[in-house]
Amino acid sequence: VLKKLDFDHCRMTSGVVIRTPNKNEVKVFVKGSYERISDISISDSVPASYNVLTQQYAKGGYYVLGVATKSLPGTVTEQELADMSRNTLEDGLSLCGLLLFRNEMKPDSPDAIIELKKGSIRSVICTGDNVHTGISIGKQCRIVSQHHPCLLGELDKSGNLRWVDPNDEDTTKSVDVHDPANSGAQLAVTQGAWRLMLREGLELEKIWTRLVVFGRMKPEDKINVVKYLQSQNLVVGMCGDGGNDCGGLRAAHAGLALSD
Repeated sequence: VLKKLDFDHCRMTSGVVIRTPNKNEVKVFVKGSYERISDISISDSVPASYNVLTQQYAKGGYYVLGVATKSLPGTVTEQELADMSRNTLEDGLSLCGLLLFRNEMKPDSPDAIIELKKGSIRSVICTGDNVHTGISIGKQCRIVSQHHPCLLGELDKSGNLRWVDPNDEDTTKSVDVHDPANSGAQLAVTQGAWRLMLREGLELEKIWTRLVVFGRMKPEDKINVVKYLQSQNLVVGMCGDGGNDCGGLRAAHAGLALSD
């Protein structure tokens, strides 16, 4: 191992630079959210089925990471590597695969959520993971209803908010969350959709009580979710197990850090 690339919350990547055993080649490996790895990889290296496949895994409850790589000359020195910027090391990568993780839920988690509901405590999921994974986990633990649809708010290519049914094969078909026919539907949002609604305010005021999943939230987004709910005169508690949860834990009225 010649150089480690620590996880960066803004880049949503981490990585390593190694020298191969025969010492003739230096390899860069970068992993991160599958969306981010697709964005920074050479387009020809990304299969046409990539988005469909990764979303299928995410909907199945997997945590999906992408991995990309590139080669550097075997003659590169450690000093030259030390001087290389993160941008340079992550430029010109080729997608090489996916990493799939599944954290099995504790058997008593759904019962715990049910007890919270009995105490008039509403639970939501605010995660740095993909929103589809969040919806899947939410259904398993009963935060997301198993009997009603959970519609997804995201940004279209023009940067406008649109709502879709994530279970509909036609991903271009928008739905109206204000239609009485969808009044029982819960809602999930991507980072982009959340930021747009928070900035503009009006749509969020209409639907915030139906939001149950916030996906791809960065540390500052988690803080803003907590603060928005507090602005609605709610007492807000948060539990988290990662470094990107620290800001939200501090902002909440009560924060519970789940860590060894």
